[in-house]
Amino acid sequence: MGLIARARVRAAVLLALGTAYIAIEVSAAAGAPETVVEVEAYRGKYSAEAWCRALVEAMPGYVSESLSVVEARLGIIPDPAVTIQILLRDAHPQTLKAISPSRRPPFRTFHYPGGRVHILLNMEFFADMRHDPRQIVLHELVHAVMRTHLKEEDYTKIPHWVREGLAVWTAEQTDERIRTVIRESVRRGSLDRVVPGLEAGDHGLGRYAEYALAMERLVERSGNDAIKKLAQELCAGESCQSVVSELSGERYARFLRESNAFARTRVATKIPRMIDAYAAIVRADKARKYSDVERRAGRFLRQHAKSWLAPNVMYFRAKAARLRKKPARAAKLLDALLDRGPEDNDYFDEALYQLGAVRLEADQPARALESARRLLRDHPDSPLLDRALYHQIAALVARGMDDEALAAIKLYERSFANGKDRRKVAALKRRVGS
Repeated sequence: MGLIARARVRAAVLLALGTAYIAIEVSAAAGAPETVVEVEAYRGKYSAEAWCRALVEAMPGYVSESLSVVEARLGIIPDPAVTIQILLRDAHPQTLKAISPSRRPPFRTFHYPGGRVHILLNMEFFADMRHDPRQIVLHELVHAVMRTHLKEEDYTKIPHWVREGLAVWTAEQTDERIRTVIRESVRRGSLDRVVPGLEAGDHGLGRYAEYALAMERLVERSGNDAIKKLAQELCAGESCQSVVSELSGERYARFLRESNAFARTRVATKIPRMIDAYAAIVRADKARKYSDVERRAGRFLRQHAKSWLAPNVMYFRAKAARLRKKPARAAKLLDALLDRGPEDNDYFDEALYQLGAVRLEADQPARALESARRLLRDHPDSPLLDRALYHQIAALVARGMDDEALAAIKLYERSFANGKDRRKVAALKRRVGS
């Protein structure tokens, strides 16, 4: 099959940064037609920031490296007749007239007319290293390379668990996804709800661990080349059910059942011994027993400071301190949490919101403004955008920045007519206008 041909990948900046695209040439063999992966030049709200410029400049290297990994792990290379274009965009551009929490995936790949496949990367989700760009590019290129060989309708016929399982497995994101599943199972009160079966339930990010573990089971049953054969046969248009059955030696329905049991067992082996203590903190927070939260969280962090559950525990502890009217303590805890970054932190945006609230309550509008702006800029998917915008308005009014406050008030009125803070915003508007 042409898909198995060795690819010689070389990156070349054919157009300077700041023009339309950086083009990365990929050739299947000497003299063969070239595939071009084009990376759109980014001109969004982070374009002047050092981390963003470094990421854009590193993108050709990420693409070249990722295509080599896709070939090595899946045995496939792009169809040279199809161009892959990587679009670097803002989910919430600064020119938006109204805002609301983004419900779309932060990174996605799709067919585009004219023999192209697009990879859309929303830059907010790289701020503060919320996601590793190298892993994300690799993950999305798995989808993109497969799409170059298939029509849109044929690619989407492949079950979601197979498409995402191949991408997560190839990008080596399985352990990260397992940690997400364990935290989510505590929040939702049951592992059944987050590992319900490969073709059951929703297909959000919390499901990706089960999908990737199905790939691991296929390797255990059929050897290291099983995943390559799966990807190659799917790219050739073969039926997913028949290929999975052939490779696993099981009927498709049995493979689904046994893979679900495999995933549950594997996840169970990764559950840390301190999970019961963590679950008790989550339950106390839900019950608003904040004294209990502080006590349990303090003990947890003394005993398990290096646990990957610690960031969430730090958040619960800081939130409890704020709600128990301990602003200085809450601010210190929140600052420490945010300094750690977003890794394994399910509440990073909420920590920014809590810090903004603490600073407003402490009559520190300049610092409250920093927190609000950061949340609004970097977290377009947060359900707290309306609260953060209110914090921004309150801080601007307190600092006497009336013109900016009025602009923010207009944005709030366009975006959150029924927001929780609408009466407070209306009162601030009257104050600015008086």
